[in-house]
Amino acid sequence: MKRTFSLLICILLLGSMIALPVAAEEEDQIIISQTVEDLGDGRFYIETITVPSIQPYSHTKVGSKTAVYVVSGQSIYSVTVNGTFSYDGNSSSATDATGSLATYVEGVTVEDKDAYTSGASAYAMVIVRYQGVRLTKTVKLTCDKDGNLS
Repeated sequence: MKRTFSLLICILLLGSMIALPVAAEEEDQIIISQTVEDLGDGRFYIETITVPSIQPYSHTKVGSKTAVYVVSGQSIYSVTVNGTFSYDGNSSSATDATGSLATYVEGVTVEDKDAYTSGASAYAMVIVRYQGVRLTKTVKLTCDKDGNLS
């Protein structure tokens, strides 16, 4: 009985150790802002800026901005820009940008996508077609001279 109980405890502990990294990955992102852009007719974008709970280096800021396109309460697609910035209290600049696109329903086709930096901003741009309508969305993440993202 003791042996079976000890084995069960070991299996449970091992299982919880395997599950922890997944939970930690999700929890290490902090939401710093969330806004809604109302397009009318039950259509809107929900834009969320997140940052890792631990930043890599002093005077370097890493963050993401995601815009989710919602129609009548259903998420259709999202576009995310991941940016890396340097700042020093006097100025800032974007040093890297990557973009990603996720679709949540059938019928969304991607026509074009790009990610780039300009000045103190990181951009991700997508052009998709959904229900015969061509949709263009550019997500812009900017870092100010003090390392604040917007």
